[in-house]
Amino acid sequence: MENKTRYAALDIMQFICAIMVVIVHVGTITDKPFHHFFIKSMVCRVAVPLYFITSAYFYRKKMIRSSEKAQKWISNFTKKYLVLSIVYLPFGFCWLTQKLYLELWKIPIALIIGLFYSGVFYHLWYFPALLLSLFLGSKLIKSLGYKSSFLIAIILYFVGSGETYYGYLKDTFLETVYRPFFSVFITTKNGLFFGIIFVLIGFYISDTQNKLPLLKKYKKRIVVSVVVIWVMEGTIIYQNQGLDKNFLLSLIPLGTIIFSTLLKIKGSLKYSQKFQKIGQSIYFFHMIPIEIFNFLIRDYKDLAASKLGIIRLIIGLICPLIYFLITDKASICKKQLRYPDANRCL
Repeated sequence: MENKTRYAALDIMQFICAIMVVIVHVGTITDKPFHHFFIKSMVCRVAVPLYFITSAYFYRKKMIRSSEKAQKWISNFTKKYLVLSIVYLPFGFCWLTQKLYLELWKIPIALIIGLFYSGVFYHLWYFPALLLSLFLGSKLIKSLGYKSSFLIAIILYFVGSGETYYGYLKDTFLETVYRPFFSVFITTKNGLFFGIIFVLIGFYISDTQNKLPLLKKYKKRIVVSVVVIWVMEGTIIYQNQGLDKNFLLSLIPLGTIIFSTLLKIKGSLKYSQKFQKIGQSIYFFHMIPIEIFNFLIRDYKDLAASKLGIIRLIIGLICPLIYFLITDKASICKKQLRYPDANRCL
């Protein structure tokens, strides 16, 4: 079995990605519109594709070794999602009543639909999306192989990108196609349109042992080309922004390059696994202090939006960190009680 410490770079990456996710959710941290767009809608949008690729890579490894281990991971992941859904249920209820103005009798229906589609609170969409894309990705490559599966996934991602490029679809036939979909489902950011392409990338890198001949042979040229395309695409979207900025087409090659590169970094780094766990804590719980803060300042209009964004960012990072430190210390103490000869917890 491969030593987990060899993936230290991925642990650090997941920690950084968690910070990026928080930045996306705090509003703005700068008064300059282009800087805001570049940070939030370009740089930070790399985070979620990397989450999908990483999860798919390790899930695929488990599945190849033992289907039982893969099923156990799915079971644990689902239980975690259900617990988080219960935790965020009050916030989801408030969001549905205050943002969508739903009648009381419609809220339970909306929450049940959200549980299977977009999460009971908006940042939890990743959980049902990953579960669906892992299932569909596994079925596709088993039935069709990688070439056909990638073709289908790219088409689905391209269809989903109508959300990001919606500004360019005004007064066209495509707008009449997308409008009724968005009026019901709000977003195409789900396991079908968004997640499946990145899951297939993770599967493919796992199955090929990270042997990507083109990337190895022409890495510098490919990296430069992808970065240029990423900047150009961001500029195009900035000029005429759509409903959301999730579906940058350049994220497909960019996410592949970043993950493949980090995967090749060998060796261990002290406490790297701690960073990964802190990153999880940040991702899971950052919206709780942010939403409480939003409630407390709902009638306070004096501070600039960027300053409020920075405050949200700080509390969105510090509160989950404190939670992690407390639970980590409690875990150490629990082990100390179970194994008295181990190191002291205090």
